[in-house]
Amino acid sequence: IRASEVPPEDAVVFPTEVRGLAAEVEHLWQMDVDLYQKISTVRGGQDGSLVVRLLTPDVELLLPPHAPVGRLREGVAALEHAIRTEPARVPTAVDLRYAGQVVVRRDR
Repeated sequence: IRASEVPPEDAVVFPTEVRGLAAEVEHLWQMDVDLYQKISTVRGGQDGSLVVRLLTPDVELLLPPHAPVGRLREGVAALEHAIRTEPARVPTAVDLRYAGQVVVRRDR
């Protein structure tokens, strides 16, 4: 979990941001264990979204809070399709924040 504020070592209660991110990580684990095992870091986005960086491939998933399992699977399917169609240009991000859309971004 990558939070904007690091709690003091002797903290009894973690900041709200850290607790929220931990809840999102648990949600991801419950929704899709295979995806969960590929996660490198999780942080909050500027718009209240969730930014999940995968280990392999090195891609960011931009998710709405508590994304349903179907939405996660749409993103993974879009990522896999993008890699199959252009293996030399792995996407940098898969954006699932907007209902009914999956936006795959690549570096130019």
